[in-house]
This record gives sequence, C-alpha cells and structure tokens, in this order.
Amino acid sequence: MDHDQDLIEHIDRLAHEEHELFDRESRGEASAKQRARLKEIEGELETSYDLLRARRARRAAGLDPDVEPVVDTAALEQAEREIMDVTSEQEPEPTV
Repeated sequence: MDHDQDLIEHIDRLAHEEHELFDRESRGEASAKQRARLKEIEGELETSYDLLRARRARRAAGLDPDVEPVVDTAALEQAEREIMDVTSEQEPEPTV
C-alpha cells in the first residue's frame, strides 16, 4: 500500500499544480510554457489514475499490485485495426 500512497501523493501534487495553472489561465496570465505544462499534467494525471485503478483492481483480484501485466502492443494495435475495419464495414453508405 506504500506505493499506492506515493501515487496518491503524486496525484495530489499534480492536481494542486493543475489548479494553480487553471487559475492563471482563467485570468489570462498563463504563459505558453504554463499552458503546455497544463497539457502535460493532464496526461500525467490520466496515467496516474489509470495506474492506481489497475493496482487496486489487481489487489482486489488477489494478485500482486506491483506486477504489471505485459501488454503486446502489436497485438493490441492489430485488434484496434480489425475493430475499425469491422465498424467501417457496418456503416451504411450515405444516400444522396
């Protein structure tokens, strides 16, 4: 659970920084660098929340939360392409 707590603290720090940058942005005071950082934080928060949810799910399933499953990205990309192919085949042709 220590790793979860570290992750939660990281999320809290990111959320605090995000809030400060949003405040600056809403007042029109954010620089281009700060707006770019805001986008980075958004991605980091999404990744961190995903990791926390995955760790909790593995723990709930009786698995070691510190062992991440190996993802075959090539197989995942192929499956996504196949889904897109099937989806595009099912869409009716527009009538004019």
